[in-house]
Amino acid sequence: MRAVKFPKVLITGGDPHGIGPEVILKGVHAKYYSDCLVVASEKVFTYYQRRLSLSFPIHYIKSIESIPASFNPKALNVLDLPYDHLVQPGLLSEKAGDLALRSLDTAIKMIREGLSHTLITGPLNKEAVMLCEPSFMGHTEYLSEAFNTDVTMLMASEAIKVALVTTHIALQNVSKHLSKDQILKTIRNSWQFLVDGGVKEGCIAVAALNPHAGEGGHFGSEESMIQKAIIKARQMGIRVKGPYPADTLFCEAHNKKYALYVAMYHDQGLIPFKLLSFGKGLNLTLGLPFKRISVDHGTAFDIAGQGSANPESMMEALDLAFLLI
Repeated sequence: MRAVKFPKVLITGGDPHGIGPEVILKGVHAKYYSDCLVVASEKVFTYYQRRLSLSFPIHYIKSIESIPASFNPKALNVLDLPYDHLVQPGLLSEKAGDLALRSLDTAIKMIREGLSHTLITGPLNKEAVMLCEPSFMGHTEYLSEAFNTDVTMLMASEAIKVALVTTHIALQNVSKHLSKDQILKTIRNSWQFLVDGGVKEGCIAVAALNPHAGEGGHFGSEESMIQKAIIKARQMGIRVKGPYPADTLFCEAHNKKYALYVAMYHDQGLIPFKLLSFGKGLNLTLGLPFKRISVDHGTAFDIAGQGSANPESMMEALDLAFLLI
């Protein structure tokens, strides 16, 4: 067994009653063992390994302090978090939500201490987490607050890349949460992502908020604000166009006319993304002082524990994580 300092990539276990443990067990192949650490529960992972008849080595570590001495590069390493409750696939549970949040908090602690710089988050259930932490809105917002930085939620796949100006808020509140600065920040974070990824050609397309891009102000005035953000971004050297009516804009994804799309709200961007890429895409948080990647699906309580969960998105997340480090 070779000595290591700390693993390069952390993976949170997600909700123990969802498909997170299954896609991790199926998706983390041996080639990643030496540089990955799953932050989860021995009880939970032992349960799913037996239930799904998955036979490969798992090594459990009891504390952060013992990682350097006990890390096993020839096994899937799991930092064990206590969980003194029944594992019940498909059950919405406060205890399960608490474990998912403790997994995330432990990973945040390790990143703050400089022990790792890349995070893959397993799917958690917001309703379950809110039973123990009512203010919780989602991974993106929680990480933004934890690291006191403005972030952008980006959904990325080979077929389409979509950044969101607003994320997990009610549709009736979208307009009041839009501002020129918020839209400009999303465009800037998105452009930096493209630059970091080596995109030398291509352009960002920005969706309008209202039908027909506001129809000259007859259907709303937000497009004027969006246009001002686009003009400012162009002055900064960013290739960006819009605002375009959303009902036709995303049709351009088929011919890859644009390198990335900016949507004003969650479903405006996530519906076309999932139509084109569900199960094959990734969720990234831009603007953090580390790399954060997630699968593009939720806890899927309806199939949890049945062995039918597709690990493809988790495998894509791992491939990207190791490409970026």
